[in-house]
Amino acid sequence: MASVRKRTWGEGKTAFVVQWIDEKKKNRSKSFKKKKDADAFRLHIDNEIASGLFMPSAGKFTVFDVFRQYFDECWTDQKNGNLKAQYIETLERVYNANVKQYDDVDCACMTQRDFDILYRAILQDTKPSLHVIVRNIFANAFRRAYERGKISRDYFGQSTVKIAIHKRRRRVASEDEVRTLLEHCDQSQQGQSPYEAARLKTSIAIAAYAGLRIGEICGLTWDDIDFKSSTISVARAIDAKRRITTPKTGSSVRIVPMAPPLAKIVKAFRDLGAGIGYVIAKQTRPLQPMVPTSQNHTMSALMRRVEMVDDAGTPLFAFHGLRHYAASWLLGQGVPVPAVSEFMGHSNPHITMSVYAHKLKGDDSVRLALANAPQQNANKIATSA
Repeated sequence: MASVRKRTWGEGKTAFVVQWIDEKKKNRSKSFKKKKDADAFRLHIDNEIASGLFMPSAGKFTVFDVFRQYFDECWTDQKNGNLKAQYIETLERVYNANVKQYDDVDCACMTQRDFDILYRAILQDTKPSLHVIVRNIFANAFRRAYERGKISRDYFGQSTVKIAIHKRRRRVASEDEVRTLLEHCDQSQQGQSPYEAARLKTSIAIAAYAGLRIGEICGLTWDDIDFKSSTISVARAIDAKRRITTPKTGSSVRIVPMAPPLAKIVKAFRDLGAGIGYVIAKQTRPLQPMVPTSQNHTMSALMRRVEMVDDAGTPLFAFHGLRHYAASWLLGQGVPVPAVSEFMGHSNPHITMSVYAHKLKGDDSVRLALANAPQQNANKIATSA
C-alpha cells in the first residue's frame, strides 16, 4: 500500500511525498506540491498495484528521451528508404516549436493524468492546423517508448484527450473555377510581367490537366516536355528548401499524356522564354527552380483578386485542389481506377479509390479522355495562351 507524508524544509517550504513498494520490492517515491494531488496519485498507485498493471521503469526517462529515441529511429528508417527526410524535418520542426519546452518532464513515474495534462497543455499552445501532426508525433513516440520498456504504460493509447480536427479548405477545384483562373492569368496585374502571368497559367494548367503535384511541377525541365508525343516525364520534385528530391512515391516517377489545351498553353509559355532549364523558373534564372510555396502564394493572390474565397477571405482551395480536379474529371469520364492511379502517381489504386470513390464510373482510357478534354473551355483558353 502507498502512503503520503508531509515533508518540510527551509523557510516554510513543504511537499507531499507518496511512498510505495513496487512489484520488485523496491522503495519508490514521488513528490507533489499539493496534498490532493498526492492523495490522487496514492489511490492510483494502489489500484494499479492491486490489479497488477503497475510497471516500474528502469530510471529517469524524460520527454526529451522519448522523442530523441523516436527521431533517431525515424532517421534510421530514412536511410533504409522507408521515410523521406522532408517528412522527418517537418516532425522535428513541429516538435521544436511546440513540445521542446517540456523536455525535462520525467516520464518514468508519470501517471495517466500527468500525461493527459501535458498533452492537453501542448495542444492548447499549438495552432489547430498542427493538431494532427502533434497527435501523430505523440502516438508514435510514446508507443515506441512503451514497446521498448522505457515507460510504464501506453499513455497515448489510454489517453482521453481528443483533438478537434482543423477544418480544411475545400479540396477539389471545379471546372468553372479552373477556367476562371486560367482566363484571369492573362490579365497581368501591376508589377507582374507577361512572363510571370504565363508562368502561373502554365503551372495551374499542368496541375489541372496533367495532375502533377506542385513540387513535381517545379521540378520539371524543358527536356521533360515532349511536344511530339504530347507527354510530360515526371522524374524529380522540388521541396520547400529548393532541394531536388525524388517524387513522393516510386509510382510517382511516370510519363503522363498532355491534353491538347495544356500543350498549347505550355508551348506559348516556352515561346516567351529561352526554352532551357526549369519550366517554372524566373526568366533571368532558368537553371534555378522555384520553391513550391511561391506558386501556391501567387495562385492564392489570384483567387483573392477574382473573389474565389469564402466569407473569411480564405481561398476556396489550395494548389493541390487543381490536382484533385484532374483525377475527379478523369474518373467522371469513366477512366478505370488503375489507369487514373498510374496517371496521378499514386502508390496503389486503393489510394485513388479512397480519395475519389464518389467519382467512380464505367470504362475508358486516360489518353482518350484527355483527347476530349473540356473543349468548351479549351478553345477559349488556348487562344488566349
